[in-house]
Amino acid sequence: NRLGTPIDNDFFVGVNLAGFDLEGADLYGVNLYGANLQGANLKDANLAEAYLYKVNLSGANLTRADLEVANLYKANLSCADLFGADLSHADLSGADLSGANLENAYALETDLSNSNLTNAILNSTAMYSAILQGANMKNITYDKYTSFPPRTEKDLNLDSSF
Repeated sequence: NRLGTPIDNDFFVGVNLAGFDLEGADLYGVNLYGANLQGANLKDANLAEAYLYKVNLSGANLTRADLEVANLYKANLSCADLFGADLSHADLSGADLSGANLENAYALETDLSNSNLTNAILNSTAMYSAILQGANMKNITYDKYTSFPPRTEKDLNLDSSF
């Protein structure tokens, strides 16, 4: 169940890859619409510009994955491990990131509008240019190295003392 070569663009539409080991896979620009990758290992995978609309990535390991410019609209990333992942310019609007680990992740100019970040870990996350309009950030964990967009701490009444 291990892939390391480029994959045809529509190969994974709606497919069930729950629990698969896709570590280091080159999935650049792949269409994974509606796929189930619950608990999959996508550590160090290249998912840049991938179409991940309504994909189930709950509990998936996306450590250091490249998700630049990926479309994750309404994706389920609850309890996913996104440690060190690059989400720059990605669309995560309406996504469920509840309980996700985004520590050391890059979310530059990332659209997180109307997403659910409840109980997410945002320690040392670079998100100073992210779009957070309507995002649920209840009970998030962050530290002094987390960079929020201007006014976010004030608007969300986040405790900025450490």
